[in-house]
Amino acid sequence: MLKVSKLNLVGNNTQVQEAIKKIPSHERQLISIKRQQSIKESLYLYLLQKKEEAALSYASTVADSRIVDQAFYSKKPVAPKKSLVMLSGFLLGIIFPIGYLYLKSVFNDKITGQQDIVKSTTAPLLGEVSYDESGEAIVVQANSRRAIAEQFRAIRTNMQYLHGRKPSKKGNVTLFTSSVSGEGKSFVASNLAVALALSGKRTALLELDLRKPKITKYLDLKHPVGLSNYLIGQVQIPEIIQTSKFNDKLSIIGSGPIPPNPSELLLQGDIDTLFGYLRENFEEIIIDSPPIGLVTDAQILSRVADVTLYVLRQGVTNKRDVRNIEQIFKSNKFPKLNLLLNGVKIGSSYGYGYGYGYGYGYYSDDAKHSEKSLTSIIQNISKRF
Repeated sequence: MLKVSKLNLVGNNTQVQEAIKKIPSHERQLISIKRQQSIKESLYLYLLQKKEEAALSYASTVADSRIVDQAFYSKKPVAPKKSLVMLSGFLLGIIFPIGYLYLKSVFNDKITGQQDIVKSTTAPLLGEVSYDESGEAIVVQANSRRAIAEQFRAIRTNMQYLHGRKPSKKGNVTLFTSSVSGEGKSFVASNLAVALALSGKRTALLELDLRKPKITKYLDLKHPVGLSNYLIGQVQIPEIIQTSKFNDKLSIIGSGPIPPNPSELLLQGDIDTLFGYLRENFEEIIIDSPPIGLVTDAQILSRVADVTLYVLRQGVTNKRDVRNIEQIFKSNKFPKLNLLLNGVKIGSSYGYGYGYGYGYGYYSDDAKHSEKSLTSIIQNISKRF
């Protein structure tokens, strides 16, 4: 019995020993299996992560919209409407210029032509002088056929009707004045004196604007002695008379040194003696006096004048000054007061262009001046605005 038990135990021990010997190989197999499991698990997790990333990327790029109908277009623009744009442009093209011209006329306080003069005063308008771009002080020449020279000749003719026929043979005295400085009074007086001399009349031009003389400069006179020297008794009348280089019929009496008291000098009796002498020796006496809007010299000289020519200038003379002329005209402060419009710009922004062909190439000398450079054309266009 014991032997049988022993044999059984020995057999079991042998089996156990065989099993123990197999344990390392099984352990190695188990470790290999675990290693493969870990690798497979890591690979699975990596692929799963990439799958989710791809799904998120796809979801962000795919739009949520879908095409319901196919797009279509019209050959004509839907907006803006061409007819509305053209209508608006047409209306603005009319309203803006009209508004601009209206506002310009409302805020412009300078005279722009004859209609401003006629509306403000009943004083007669003797003539007008075009704006001269040449810059010459004397524009009236012996053989000149320029429009402005013809205008001065027309004024010369009209002056004969103003003075009329005198029973005596004494000379005519014409007084030139204006509202303010810069209206061309000295320019008009000088050129009209030249025009009278060219007609064969003995003419004397007096520079009695003792405060701001310009005729001496215009006629390039060098004689230092003048009216102020005579009025204070330094010289006699023949000593202050100079013959003009423009015409031997024209004599000039310059102002001389500027005195501190011009008005007081003109009130002296020597001025009457001077004009008595001039009336006996000259047929036409032209007086260039100061503006009446600044000093009283012109009113003092009005007592020795036969005719008064009041010079206005387009774009310079204030409309208020023209209204003041009406009071002067009605009060008869100046003998035979007539107006002269100076500086009329033909075809300018004032746009009046009175006369018979001035500025339209009617005169041959004007045709020579009609050629303008690009700069002068640009300047002319800019003046319109």
